[in-house]
Parts: sequence; structure tokens; C-alpha cells
Amino acid sequence: MKTAEQFSSPPKDYRVIVPDGWFQIPLDPPEDRDRAIVALADLTFRGVDNAPHLKKQLMRDIQRKAKDACKVGGTELYLSTLSVGPVPLASSLLVSVPAPDEWPRTSDAEELAEHLAGGGQGRYGEVGVAQLPAAGKAVRSRRREEADPQA
Repeated sequence: MKTAEQFSSPPKDYRVIVPDGWFQIPLDPPEDRDRAIVALADLTFRGVDNAPHLKKQLMRDIQRKAKDACKVGGTELYLSTLSVGPVPLASSLLVSVPAPDEWPRTSDAEELAEHLAGGGQGRYGEVGVAQLPAAGKAVRSRRREEADPQA
């Protein structure tokens, strides 16, 4: 297992499988990120020609969130395009590589989960070890945040 210090660039030897209805935004390079954001806005507003200001606002909001995600080590951002009836299902998944000083020196999934669960007063939410059929043990972190109605 590689440590964070050994990565000169984000890893590419992994796959993330998400359900249908999720949209991937690569965060780097910026040109790829921008193209993906435009494609997502086009998909979201397909058939809606009378709301260019809403489309532009959506692109600005996603651009801001994508840049923030990139600043904290994010490499990919996945956004749900699903809805329950007329209500959009607001969900996201951020794939990130921790900074070298955040990464404990361990190659054991249980130790890593214990480290993440103990740090930052819930910073990583619910942390546990899952057995994945094709990949073996993986550390999973889940966190839920209520939407800010003022945002």
C-alpha cells in the first residue's frame, strides 16, 4: 500500500462505481472541470430555453463548490441528478487524497478506521471497515449534513 507521501499526483488505479443518475466532475485539470460543469448544466436544462440566468447561476455554484473541493485534495466530484417526484435528491460524493500530514503510517484498514474515527470530533462522520467483493477491505466514511436554507 502506498502512503500519501509517495503520490506525486493523484492515484489513477482505482474505480468508483456510482448508481445511474450520478454525474462525474473531474476536478483537475480546470479545463476538464469546466467542460463537465457545462455538460451537467446542459443536461439539467435540456429542453428549457427560457432560464439562461438559472443555468448560469447553477454553473457558478458548481464551479465554486468544485474549486473548494479541489483545494481540500479532491480529485473527483460526483453529483446526483436524481429526483424524487419534483424534488431534486441533493447528494454528492467527493474522492480525495489526504495531505501527507493527515495520513497515518498504517497499511491496516482497521487501524486507519480507528484513526479516522478518533480525530476531529466527528469530522469524518461514521467510520467503519467494509469488505468489498472485488477489492477486499476498505475504510468507509459517511457524513450527513442538513441543507442550509439560507445558502
